[in-house]
Amino acid sequence: MTKATRTAGGDQAPLARRLGFALFRAGAAAIQALPKPFAYVVSDIFAAVLEYPLGYRKKVIRDNLRRALPDKSDEDILRLARRFYHHLADVAVEIIKSQGLRAGGFRRYVRIRNLDLVAGWLRKYKTVFILAGHYGNWEFLNVLPPLLNVKSLAVYLPPKNPHFDRYLRRGRSRFGAEAVRPDGFFRRLREWQKQGLPTLSLILADQSPAPDKVDLWIRFLNQETGCSAGWEKIARKARAAVVYLDIRKCARGLYEYDFKVMSEKAEAEAPYRLVRDYQARLEKSIARDPAYWLWSHRRWKLRPPSQSL
Repeated sequence: MTKATRTAGGDQAPLARRLGFALFRAGAAAIQALPKPFAYVVSDIFAAVLEYPLGYRKKVIRDNLRRALPDKSDEDILRLARRFYHHLADVAVEIIKSQGLRAGGFRRYVRIRNLDLVAGWLRKYKTVFILAGHYGNWEFLNVLPPLLNVKSLAVYLPPKNPHFDRYLRRGRSRFGAEAVRPDGFFRRLREWQKQGLPTLSLILADQSPAPDKVDLWIRFLNQETGCSAGWEKIARKARAAVVYLDIRKCARGLYEYDFKVMSEKAEAEAPYRLVRDYQARLEKSIARDPAYWLWSHRRWKLRPPSQSL
C-alpha cells in the first residue's frame, strides 16, 4: 500500500464516521420527538432491517447462541436470534429516548428494588461497587446517582467512533456519573476516597478482556471464558462493598433492577471469589430469558491456552 493510499483511506475513515453520526443524530432527533408507543414502531422496523437486509453480526449471534445453549434446536436458536434483534433495537431506541429524560422520567422505564441496601452501604462503607452485565437495559444505571445523592464513576470502554463516544458519555454523565476508562478508574476512585466522599462505581464486567488482561478461565454458558479480575483487585484495594444488579425485562419498555449482596468487604474475600460469583449470577440472569443478553458481542474470541495449540 502506498503512502498516498494510506492517507486517502485515513481521510475517508473520519469523514465516514462524521457522516454516520450525522445520520444517527437526525434519526435520534426524530425518535425523541415521538411518543413512546410510536418509538417502538420504529424499533420494530429497525429490528427487521438489522436481521434481514443488514444481517448485523448474524453469524456471531447464532454461533454464540448455539455454543452457549447446545440443548436448543435450530428452530429455537433462530427464534432467540430474532427476539434478540428486537430487544437490541428496543435498547437502542430506549437509549435515544432517555437522552431527553429528567431523573424522574426514568420511573416509566425502571422499577428499583432494594435501593435502601445500596444507600445503607454507602453510609457505612463509603465505597460501593455495582456489578451488572449487558443484559436487559443497562444504560438506565445513569439514574442511580441522583436517587442516592452520591458521586458515581461509570467504567466503560469507548466505542471506536469518537462522535458516538461523546454522545454516550454526555448521556451517562447527565445525572452525576463520571465516565472513566478502566486504566484511569482506580486513580479517580482514590482521589474521591481521599476527600472522604461516598462513591458508587458502576461496572459492566462481562466484556471480553484483552489477551494480556485475562486472569482466569471460568466455565460460563457452557464455554471456557477468559475473565479479567481487574475490578475485583480494585475493589479489594478500595475496601469496597460489592453488589450485583439483577436486571429483569418485565415488559417492553419496563425493567426491574434488583440489588443483591455479593460482599460487604471485598478485601476479606479469597482471590477470584467475587469474579466467579459475578459470572455465576450473570449466567442465572441470562438463563431466565437468554434473548436479552448482548449476543452480538464476540465474548469468546479468546481461547484457553490448551485450545490454542
